[in-house]
Amino acid sequence: MLVAVALLVTIVLPLPPAREADARLMTDMLQMASLVLALGVSAMGLARWRLTGDAAALWIAAALLVFGIVRLGVVELLPVVVAGDVVLVLAGWLRPASLLVTAGLLTAAAMAPLVDSGLKPLRVCGIAAVAIALVAAIMGFMPGISSFVDGVGGQGARPYVSTSGIGVMPLLWLTGAGAFIWIGRRRKRWLFTGCGLLLLALTLGEVTRAAAPGSVVGGLLGRELIRLIGLTIALSGATREVLHTYEDASRSLFRFEYRAATTEQRMRVDAAAAEERAHEARSALAAIEGATVTLERYRDRLDVETRGALASAVSTEIRRLQRLVSTQADDPAIAEFRLAAVLEPLLVTERARGTEVVADIPAALTVLGRADWTQQIVQTLLDNARRYAPGSAVTVRADADGDRVVVRVEDRGPGVDAQQRTSIFRRGVRGDAAENVPGSGLGLYIAEQLLLRTQVGQLWVDEREGGGASFALALPCGSGQSLAEPRLHVHNDHELA
Repeated sequence: MLVAVALLVTIVLPLPPAREADARLMTDMLQMASLVLALGVSAMGLARWRLTGDAAALWIAAALLVFGIVRLGVVELLPVVVAGDVVLVLAGWLRPASLLVTAGLLTAAAMAPLVDSGLKPLRVCGIAAVAIALVAAIMGFMPGISSFVDGVGGQGARPYVSTSGIGVMPLLWLTGAGAFIWIGRRRKRWLFTGCGLLLLALTLGEVTRAAAPGSVVGGLLGRELIRLIGLTIALSGATREVLHTYEDASRSLFRFEYRAATTEQRMRVDAAAAEERAHEARSALAAIEGATVTLERYRDRLDVETRGALASAVSTEIRRLQRLVSTQADDPAIAEFRLAAVLEPLLVTERARGTEVVADIPAALTVLGRADWTQQIVQTLLDNARRYAPGSAVTVRADADGDRVVVRVEDRGPGVDAQQRTSIFRRGVRGDAAENVPGSGLGLYIAEQLLLRTQVGQLWVDEREGGGASFALALPCGSGQSLAEPRLHVHNDHELA
C-alpha cells in the first residue's frame, strides 16, 4: 500500500502554481497530524513499558518522542509559525540531529533485552536530550555532514525549500524497516511490526520528495501523506499490542487472584480442620484422663462391669485419636449397633468425673449409624452439660419414636434461648450462657458435621420442661426393637463422687 501511494503521488504531482498555497496549508495540517500520531505511538510504547517492563518499548517511545517533538515540531512546524534566522539556524542543526538520534534510539530498542529493571523514562529522555545537543553542535560546525545525512543541507531548514538529494537516512530507514519487521514477525510484536512499516514509509516519503517532478511543495505534500499513513499504521500496531498486553495482564491478574483466593480458602479450610481435630483430640484426652484416673484411684472399689466400661471408654477414645492422626483413615462404616452398649462407657466415665448422671436406655434398643461418631456426639453433649450446668444432674434417655430413636441429654442449666437454637450449631457460635465459660464454639458444630457426613440422623435442642436444655439426637431405628426388654440404668455411686 505504501509503495502504491508513493507511485501515485509521484505520477499525480506536480501541482500547478495556483494550487501551491493550498498544498502548503495541507502540508502543514498533515505535519500537525503526524506530530499527534507520533506522540500517540510514543504514549503506547510507554504504556507497554508500564505494563510489562519491556525495555524495547521504552526505547521506541523515546524515539517517537524525539521524532515527533524535535523533527516534526521544531524542525518542520516551528519555522512555519515563527519567522526569524535564529529559528532557521536552530532547525537546520536539529534536523539531522533528530534523525540520527531517532535512529540510535530505535537501534537500542532492537538490541534491548525484554526487561531492564534499571531503565527509567527520565533516564532515557536524558540520554536522548544529551545526544541531540551533541549531534546538533557537530552539525553546526560541520554542515557538510548535514547534507550527507538527509541530502537537504542548511537551506532545507527554510519552509518549502528542498533539493533533489535524499542523503543516507533513507538507507538507514530501509535497513531498520527490515530489521523491525523481522523482529516483529519473529516475536509476534505488533509494536515492532508497526514501527518497521513506519520506517518503510519514511524511506518512501523521502524518495517521493526527491523524485516528484515539478514543484517542491508537491514533493513535500507527497512525503507528508506517506509519512502520515506510516504513523497511522505504527499507532495501530502499538495500540493493538498494548490492548493485547492489557488483556493478558488482566487474565494473569485474574488467575493470580483466583489462585490466591483458592490458596487462602484452602488454608482456611485446613486451619479449620486442624482446629477441629485439636478440639476432638482434647475431648478424647479428657475422656481418657477421666477414665484412667478413676481406674487408678478406685480400682479396688469398682465392680468388674464398671472397670470393663471404663476400659472400653479408654479403648474407644484411643481409636478416635488414631483416626485423627491417620492420613488414610476412612469414615467408620454405617451399621446397626446396640445403643446402650455404645453409650455405657461414656456414662460411666462421666459419672466418674463427678457428674450426677441418670440414664434410661433400653438395653436391646438398636440404631443405624456409626457407633464411634455416635459416642463422640453424645460425649460432646455431656461435656456441654457439665460445663454450662455445673452441679446439675444430667439425664440421658432414649426411646423409639416411629421409625427413629431419639436420644436426649438434658440438664437443669440456663438453657438455650429460642432465637439461638439454630445458630449454636454453626462454627464458632456460642449461646448467651457461654459468656463466662471457656470454649471455642466447635463442639456442637463438629457434632452436626458428623451427622451430615453420615447422612443419617438429626441433632437439635429444645427447652426442657421445668427449665434447662434438652439436646436431642435422632437416629434411624434398627431391626427387632423391643422396649419391653431390660433397660440400661446408670445412677451416681456417691461413694465415688
